[in-house]
Amino acid sequence: MIKVRFAPSPTGSLHLGSLRTAIVNFLFARKMQASFVLRIEDTDQQRSTEESTRVILDNLQWMGITFDEGPFFQTRRITFHQEYARSLVQNHQAYHCFCPQNESADETFPPKDPCRELSAQAVEANLRQHMPYVVRLRIPDMPIVFHDLVKGEVSFQGGLLEDFVIVRSDGTPTYNFAVVADDHDMGITHVIRGEDHLSNTPKQIALYKAFSWAIPDFAHIPLILGPDKTKLSKRHCDTAIEDYKEKGFLAETLFNYLALLGYTHDPANPILSKEDLIQNFSWDKVSRSASQFDLQRLYWMNKQHLDRLSEEEYLKKASSWIPDLPFTEEKKNRIAVLSRNQVKVWSDLPAVFSIFLTYSLPSAEAGLLLSGNSAVFPFLSQVKNELAQSDFSLDSIQKVIEQAIKQLTLKKRDAMQWLRTAVTGSTVSPSLYETIQLLGREETIHRLGIFLEQRQ
Repeated sequence: MIKVRFAPSPTGSLHLGSLRTAIVNFLFARKMQASFVLRIEDTDQQRSTEESTRVILDNLQWMGITFDEGPFFQTRRITFHQEYARSLVQNHQAYHCFCPQNESADETFPPKDPCRELSAQAVEANLRQHMPYVVRLRIPDMPIVFHDLVKGEVSFQGGLLEDFVIVRSDGTPTYNFAVVADDHDMGITHVIRGEDHLSNTPKQIALYKAFSWAIPDFAHIPLILGPDKTKLSKRHCDTAIEDYKEKGFLAETLFNYLALLGYTHDPANPILSKEDLIQNFSWDKVSRSASQFDLQRLYWMNKQHLDRLSEEEYLKKASSWIPDLPFTEEKKNRIAVLSRNQVKVWSDLPAVFSIFLTYSLPSAEAGLLLSGNSAVFPFLSQVKNELAQSDFSLDSIQKVIEQAIKQLTLKKRDAMQWLRTAVTGSTVSPSLYETIQLLGREETIHRLGIFLEQRQ
């Protein structure tokens, strides 16, 4: 049975790159009807927090990424890791290293350190003296070759790899060791992760071989880059998933966008459902090259997803973003629906509602639209006076405005923009006739009066 896993570290927020890894695992698992496991890799006790774990789990749930097993926590398996390490030492696949620099970063340590050749008697003597030690894996001096589902054949020269630490001096397992032990025990058949883990793969394969365990298939997904083609970071844009959630992006949009980032698809049909993405998933379509994150494209895609919602779905999803205002539920819903064209993300909604709640005279820039034309004030005055006498139905509002335009022989486009600016204080608003009706007779007349008084 095929089994995959997503294994985030709870040392911070769930980032875009990690989320894309989770999405690819999810798509492959559902396409293959495989089991999907969630494992929290919390062996970094100094940096791992319960709050980070909670945020990661909440974001995965928000994204609709479901799991068949887990969450499992790596720290609860330390006794198993230690038993495995002892078995490797007993089988001469690993050894105790007592060198003073044994806690150094792996890459700075000599590839084959002197403790590798210590006799059993010397090791026993050092242990009796309670000398601090780490446990290192013996890396064979031979090529390590594997087939990557994305990159094809990849090879490393074993003789150039260090005998890396698998157990620290405090008895805790290192990342590479714990990952291999857990993947084996959980029956993981496919390890799908970011390209930044590629350098870990030869070490992990060496561990699989030392245990004589079956080696899983590997797939390393290229990194996400910023506009300057460097690794995506906070210098470029928000990278934490909760930032996009708080801005009001749809989970469906983020899923759609990240699933297609670095994935061959029909550019004329980029708006795809989760079901479509599952059905169409294939390793052949995953690019070997890194992809650039385009925030404006993400905004555009979110707008497309919003536009595809029915009115009922739109209002349901918008409800938590609609400000608590002294309006009836019906009026709030009418404003939300009326303003759909202006909303790219849910966080745009409060600004849309603000024009119905407060009024500010147009800015100097907007005011330029109203200067230099002697017809502006006669037009606005006539509309104000006639609206005051109308029944304020949508038809009557439209009739009053269009008659004034005709009688004063104005260009409709110019006149409507004058009226919009005077009534809302902005050059942008939802449909003007409906906006005026929702403002109500008293408020509309009041605003036009303030404007005419201040601008004369």
